[in-house]
Amino acid sequence: MKKIVILLTALLLALSGMVGCGENKNPGVDDDVTSYFHKYSEPLTMNVGQWVSDEKQFPVGQTPSDNEMYDLVAEFTNIRLKPTFTTAYGQSFFDKVAMLQASDELPDVTAMDATCFDSAVEAGQLADLTEVYEKLASPTLKRLIESNDGLYKNLGTVDGKLYGIPEPKSDIEGIPILWIRKDWVEICGWTNAEGGLQPQTYEELEDLLYSFKENQSKIEQQTGVKGTYPLALYKEFSGASPYRGIMNAHGAYPGIYLKNQDGSLRYGSLDKEMKDGVTTLNKYQADGILRRDWATQDSASIAAEGGQGKYGVFIDAYWAPLATQIQGVIGLKEGGTNPGLSEADWIACPIPSVDGVEISPINDAAPERYYVVNVNYPNPEAMIILMNYLVEGSNLESSEEEGTGYYHPYSVAYRQLSESEKYASRMIYNWLPVILDDPTKNATMATKITAALEDASKVSELVGQEKYYYDLITKKAETQTDRLNSWVWRMIYGPEGGVLACKEYKSTTVNAFMSAPTESMVLFNNILNLQIENVAMTKMICEYDLSQIDQAFTKFTSDWHKNGGDKILKEING
Repeated sequence: MKKIVILLTALLLALSGMVGCGENKNPGVDDDVTSYFHKYSEPLTMNVGQWVSDEKQFPVGQTPSDNEMYDLVAEFTNIRLKPTFTTAYGQSFFDKVAMLQASDELPDVTAMDATCFDSAVEAGQLADLTEVYEKLASPTLKRLIESNDGLYKNLGTVDGKLYGIPEPKSDIEGIPILWIRKDWVEICGWTNAEGGLQPQTYEELEDLLYSFKENQSKIEQQTGVKGTYPLALYKEFSGASPYRGIMNAHGAYPGIYLKNQDGSLRYGSLDKEMKDGVTTLNKYQADGILRRDWATQDSASIAAEGGQGKYGVFIDAYWAPLATQIQGVIGLKEGGTNPGLSEADWIACPIPSVDGVEISPINDAAPERYYVVNVNYPNPEAMIILMNYLVEGSNLESSEEEGTGYYHPYSVAYRQLSESEKYASRMIYNWLPVILDDPTKNATMATKITAALEDASKVSELVGQEKYYYDLITKKAETQTDRLNSWVWRMIYGPEGGVLACKEYKSTTVNAFMSAPTESMVLFNNILNLQIENVAMTKMICEYDLSQIDQAFTKFTSDWHKNGGDKILKEING
């Protein structure tokens, strides 16, 4: 009997050892975590997937796996971040994560795209975060993740369990607005019906474009730039592109799925309003409003032409002043790098609609990445703790837990580090494996900064980044850099800036389908988007007479359905 007991004991020990071999080797830290801002009693290793925007961003002696941002996290949380891999952000990063997911070698914590997320959930590779999120997510973190009517939390939830934290997108992300050369408007002597410089209706926008064309010689003589044209357009059709902006003005929503009254989904590029938008661009092509060979130019080459002062109107996002092509022509009024363009400036304003009904532009709300925890990681709450620190620190806002005027010590330390001379030109928050931002932050900052610029008594109400950008805008311009910073941030957050132009839209339109691509989407999307839709739209704009567009659009819709579109609609509509 004694021998049997010994054998059973040995067998149980052997089995327990075998089970241990299949689990994460990180022993974890056995703390009773009850605080949003917990600091572990012992160092806790967190193996992560880390993207790197530019290794040149790191000062001498620092690397993606050993830098002061990692040190700051360790100081406050005792979490020791350890990259399992580093790669450039974008498709190469998501491809690497997908490879690790396929071989069941995911890091403890990583970001992944929607397709990989669905696959990892189905394979049982991700930790259920439901309990730790409800218990430990700070009020600020919950507000961010549950914004947009719970969109992001719902996207990370499968069968009632929270498996991932999607990164919230700015509520004005990807919204197209007009950027108009103010000096061109003044050269032409153009005004709207009320005497202002911004087109209030689509008819006024067209009148402005044709005024630029009619006054081309005068514009070129006064600016010193030859080969100008009124409106920039390029071959890419996604994002806050000129193509998308013109389509939105016509009530068309290319490239996304829309919900019908019965709840079913349809593909926006097939709507009749698309034909109206294409017809308008066809007319612009024929009348010389567009660069003749725009269909051979990508966004980078057209951006370069903007820096050369070639066009009077382009359509882009609120952050366009950060782009060098805009900065290249402003001249900054004094000491500019382009003396002949020293009076150039830009007007930011919403795109008016063709039918007079309020435009509802496309908002790219779909998250690019989901943050997840390996099911074998013994401390899944650690990712939530890390996120709590980041949203209180990197966002530089008052703590919702403690009230207005209180800043968590991590926030103070992060501010000191990020604004130090060593890191002034580096976006050091990008050095972490988790990035979260408040989707409403830009609109709030623009409103408060504008109020302070118009009323000095409001300056005392500015906090964190609000005061930081206000100071850049109002700083005495002693150098070219000072003038550039003042102009850039005024044109983003000031009273005439891109953010407030976006907020003039009463509503936006989001993709009604935000899940991982269906099987048919994986098989057919490249053909449908690149070989059928983009080619058809480009030909309708560039090659056909107006009389041919009806027939060409009918053929496009038929080709889309026959080449996989019908299968996609069947899958997403169940």
